[in-house]
Amino acid sequence: FGRDNLGLTKNSAGFALALVGIVSIIVQGGLIRPVTAKVGGPQLILFGALGTAVGLALFGAGRGWGLLIPSMIITAAAVGFLNPSLSAEITNRTDPLRRGAINGIAQSVGSAASVVGPVGGGLLYDHAGHRIPFYAGAALFLVSAVLVFGARGSAARVGPATSALS
Repeated sequence: FGRDNLGLTKNSAGFALALVGIVSIIVQGGLIRPVTAKVGGPQLILFGALGTAVGLALFGAGRGWGLLIPSMIITAAAVGFLNPSLSAEITNRTDPLRRGAINGIAQSVGSAASVVGPVGGGLLYDHAGHRIPFYAGAALFLVSAVLVFGARGSAARVGPATSALS
C-alpha cells in the first residue's frame, strides 16, 4: 500500500514504522500507568477501539504524508492503550483460579486475528481495492467500540461458577 498508493520508498516506510515504534514506547513506557489511573481501563479500551478505527480509516483515505503521519500516530497510540488495558481488565475481572485459562483464551483469539487479519486484508487488497482492508479494519474496531461501550458499566466477573471453562 505504501509503495502502490503513497509512493513510499523503503527509507520513508522505515521512517514511518520508526514513528510507530516511538509512539508505542511513549504510550506503553510512560503514559499508560498515569492515564489508566486517571480515566480507568474500560475507558481506555473504548478509546483504543475508537482511536484504532479512526486511525485505520484515515490511513485508508490517505494520499500522502498529510494523512499518513496522523493516522499512524493515532493508530499506534490507540493500540498502545488498548492492548495493555484489555489484558489488565481481563485479569482484574477473572477469578484467580481461572486467570491463566482466560488469559490464554484471550491471547489465542489475538493470535488467530494476527493470522486471519493479514490473509483477509490481502484478499481484500487484491480483489476489492487497496483501501478496503483499512476501512474493513476500521469497521471491525468500530463494532468492538460499540460492544465495549455497551458493556462499560458491567461488573461481570469470570469466576468458578460463571467461567466459560466450567
